[in-house]
Amino acid sequence: MSHMKILKYLSLSVALCLCLNTVLFAADATQANPNFANRKAKIIARIDSRIQALQYFKSCVSSAQNRFQVKKCIQDMKDARNQAMKQVGSSAGQDNR
Repeated sequence: MSHMKILKYLSLSVALCLCLNTVLFAADATQANPNFANRKAKIIARIDSRIQALQYFKSCVSSAQNRFQVKKCIQDMKDARNQAMKQVGSSAGQDNR
């Protein structure tokens, strides 16, 4: 057998082992933590909320006619972020890891 064929089979074997190991590890991780799906859903919800806030901020700044309106948009964004942080902080004690 040529060296190229041996290297080809060896690299395919290594790749297959890595893929299988990754799949098995992922399965073990979800079984070890039954709250994984719940935590994942909460994280995605927070990401969606931040995206929505940024889209609002972008719209606000885009429609601003002067620097005072831009400052108002920035202040509104800060206020919204602070409010969101308070909500996350109050729910942090309830989160089971």
